[in-house]
Amino acid sequence: MNGDRRQFNTGDVLHIAQIVVMLVSLGIGYQKLADAVGRVDFHSDQLNRIEHYLSSHDANYWRDSRTE
Repeated sequence: MNGDRRQFNTGDVLHIAQIVVMLVSLGIGYQKLADAVGRVDFHSDQLNRIEHYLSSHDANYWRDSRTE
């Protein structure tokens, strides 16, 4: 009966280490993606504010900016 039990060996430790490294890498990748999305959102908001400002001071802004 004792021979039926599987022992915890070095290969198992390496597999666990690989899984941990993979999960940490995924977490780092997700954080970088979240940071990039935040920067894009910030710059989109800034662009919308600039366009709103320019269009409020120039009646022909939208017509001129879309024909170029």
